[in-house]
Amino acid sequence: MFIVNPWIFYFAEICEGLKNVAIGLAIVAFLYVLCVYLFYVCGETKTFWWNKKTKIITIIGVIFMVFAVAIPSQETCYKMIISSQVTAENLDKVEDTIERIADYVADKDE
Repeated sequence: MFIVNPWIFYFAEICEGLKNVAIGLAIVAFLYVLCVYLFYVCGETKTFWWNKKTKIITIIGVIFMVFAVAIPSQETCYKMIISSQVTAENLDKVEDTIERIADYVADKDE
């Protein structure tokens, strides 16, 4: 039986990649909106720049930025794993083990 589920470590490893993909897609979406706006301002296109397609891409960019903020980093995942395993019961077990080791060392010195 595992103390910590191995899938948690897999999730921790892919979190960083997912975060980078979300940031990249958000940047691409916002660059698209910026380019469409600049083409409109410079007079390259006569169509209104804030159309349905631009709105949808902006919303997608915002969603990906929210994902980038919400997805924890690998270090945070490991901290959450550790904090979920540190319980009062586990600390008592460690304390008992340390006391037994100290008693064993003290008895051995005598």
